[in-house]
Amino acid sequence: MPVDRHHPQDGGPAVGYGILVGGVPLGSTEFVHATMLEVSGDIVSYIQKTVSELHVDEPFSAWTCLQYSCQSKLDYHLRVMPPDETREAAEAVDDALEAAASALGVDVSDDITLRRLRLPARHRGCGIRQRRLLRFIAFCASFIETVEHMFGGAEVVVLHQLFGGSAAFAPGGSRFTAFLAQGSAVAVAFRQAWEHLQDLVEGGGVRGPLDDDVASAGSSRGDSRHLQRAITAQMEQVLRDRLHTDITALPESSQRRCAWVSAGRGSHMFIVSRPTHDFECSPQEFREMMTTYLGSRSLAVAPFAARGLHVPCSKTAAPGRLVDAENPSWAWL
Repeated sequence: MPVDRHHPQDGGPAVGYGILVGGVPLGSTEFVHATMLEVSGDIVSYIQKTVSELHVDEPFSAWTCLQYSCQSKLDYHLRVMPPDETREAAEAVDDALEAAASALGVDVSDDITLRRLRLPARHRGCGIRQRRLLRFIAFCASFIETVEHMFGGAEVVVLHQLFGGSAAFAPGGSRFTAFLAQGSAVAVAFRQAWEHLQDLVEGGGVRGPLDDDVASAGSSRGDSRHLQRAITAQMEQVLRDRLHTDITALPESSQRRCAWVSAGRGSHMFIVSRPTHDFECSPQEFREMMTTYLGSRSLAVAPFAARGLHVPCSKTAAPGRLVDAENPSWAWL
């Protein structure tokens, strides 16, 4: 494909020079930036359209779309491009996902709830991972695996000299030492991304691939081919542990604390389930399931709380308990 200028889909003026290789922009900074704006714009539009069509009558279906379709649409670019080149795209997709979650009953204005949204369901989260963070993990894992493949099955001999010879990735080899010393743009991006991830897990007390220094990155995982999964698991365990510390420090009466410590082994199953003809819930039921799971303000109870109504709790003439949207447990009595 010849080098060409980027022509926006809206017919605007051409921007920068470059080519697309496998859908990935290579070229001037302006070309890469304009291309990624278009990519992220298409994804954001897809998310918004999906949620707008489903969130009123089919929020469960909308949530499933977020989980298994919408959130991963940028991931290919996150793996094959340096984090600096995907920052704005990741931020745009994250903002769209948070807006979609808000439309489905998640209080994204609350820091603790937002952190639970981003954790995997197995950690009492909602599984909507933050692409701002994933761009570092995906790039590092993809780069390491690609280089290892060059010294393995692919045998790209012409590139061996960049890494100090053909034995660089043999057992006990120097791995990325020579490559990093050259200080190329890719080497700098890789070093910065790996060290950024290390900073995020520092002091977390969780072992994993990020224990390796950048020159030997990926060496401690053995024969496992799932480096991105291993890095993600280490990162998310640290984030989960820190969130647990913050939540358990809340007053015992806090609904967010109660929801967290009360979550059982199966509490998160609706988060990862798909609606079927035999397993479905009404829009109101789904939103109450979500707010109860997260310990957020009940959307069903809020209108009654705003009117200062009481709920009869006994056969006496007492006015009963005041409706409280922050603690809607009366609804299940």
